Amino acid sequence: MSQPNPQPTPSQDNEEEVSPERDIILTESGFTIDRTKGEITSNPDWQNWLNESAEDLSPLWTVGHMGGEEQEGVDTFSNVIEHTAVVDANAITIARAIIEAGVPVDIEVVHIGAVLHDIGKRAQIELGENPQSNRGAVVNKALLWHVQRVYPAVSDEMIRAALFTGRVGEMFLEEGMEEAIRAMPIECLIVALADATVRNTKPVSIKEAFEANVKKKSSDRLIYEKWFVFYSEVARHLKRVTGGKFDISDITADRVLVTAQKGLNSALGRNTSAQ
Repeated sequence: MSQPNPQPTPSQDNEEEVSPERDIILTESGFTIDRTKGEITSNPDWQNWLNESAEDLSPLWTVGHMGGEEQEGVDTFSNVIEHTAVVDANAITIARAIIEAGVPVDIEVVHIGAVLHDIGKRAQIELGENPQSNRGAVVNKALLWHVQRVYPAVSDEMIRAALFTGRVGEMFLEEGMEEAIRAMPIECLIVALADATVRNTKPVSIKEAFEANVKKKSSDRLIYEKWFVFYSEVARHLKRVTGGKFDISDITADRVLVTAQKGLNSALGRNTSAQ
């Protein structure tokens, strides 16, 4: 992602806002992530990934995803960075597998869509809004539009992938779910599936994610059953469009970790030698 428009940014006028509780240190290019704690941020296997994705994670800093609210002993907003890093690596691993199967995917759209998929989380929590509500969706869309103004390299396609993942209304369709899935850009489906198959910071299967969701909130079992049906169909659709060459069960935690170890630039096929 290119540098933001020349206006007040985290690296320019807001240095006084930084505190140890926010778990970041500002630099001239934005911020670096505190590596002294955190399941992912302190893990040596993830250091290349975090180093190379720091600039692209800048929008999360601009909306305050660097510490604050605690829920069940978890620093909710700084935890978004770790979750986002794993979803991003998962999404790019899925995208690479589909590309290798001969189906074109805009991997940069997948990457930034994954980075931005939880952009509205802090505002939604602070306002007491459910992300699936109309108001929650409005908050998320407004923040994404703000990010696009500040970071002009964020395309409409990237915004669409993030919006789709943040609120997958298609899972509630009584009829026409398969048609709705087929009509979605493949990048949107990849990011949504990647998010669905990461439980906090752990890549899991669709079934494992479903069981964990139900265990956490059994009162929402009917919703999660629709969730399970939807994402199972997304996985089947991606298998169909690749002629059976892609299978979500092949995207294991170990395979995602290999992607992370290689680093973001390698995963995206970015040529950094001229930079």
